[in-house]
Amino acid sequence: MKLFQECELCNVEDAALEDSLNDGALVDGRGGVEMMRRLASKYLALRQLYLECALKPDVQGCNYTLVERCGMTSQKEEINEACRQVELLFGGRTEAARRCLEVVAQRTAVSSEKYANVVVCSDPLVAAVAQLLLAGLAPAVPIENIYSTSKAGREAVLDRIQNRFGKKCSYVVITSNPDTNNVARKESIPVWPIVTTDDFEKLYTAQSN
Repeated sequence: MKLFQECELCNVEDAALEDSLNDGALVDGRGGVEMMRRLASKYLALRQLYLECALKPDVQGCNYTLVERCGMTSQKEEINEACRQVELLFGGRTEAARRCLEVVAQRTAVSSEKYANVVVCSDPLVAAVAQLLLAGLAPAVPIENIYSTSKAGREAVLDRIQNRFGKKCSYVVITSNPDTNNVARKESIPVWPIVTTDDFEKLYTAQSN
């Protein structure tokens, strides 16, 4: 388990190791090729689950596809009520964020070269993916657009995102995290700070105009 934790990835694409595995380039003395195959298999299963849930979105509440896969179908109502209570606790922030993400997702469907939702999280990648699944946000954010800063750090991840999409793209960082805010400003990336749910509503209005 500890070795798996040490191998936590920044992005699910990092687990696309087939070519390297075939030539034995990943033998590291601690787990070798077999260890890396197991790691790649773990993230492949995660990707498949995420895609399955993304293709069967729920209008609101928790992701029922995920609930069914976890064998908790009989507890749907209790889980949905818990989701409603959490949403109330946070002032409807998840639903407000969903609306903003969906605006970009709709534009991505028209032009993937111009628009994309990218999520950067300080939690390990698996935890970040799980949070999006539980919140029912998978349809708006492709799994390959989820990044974890738990190993690489915020600056390195932002640089990686810019290298992937290109320096000519326009980026906007939407965050409630002061550290992310500071790093984005250091990189000369515009920031839309989030303090309350109302900030998401203002963002939605700005996106819609």
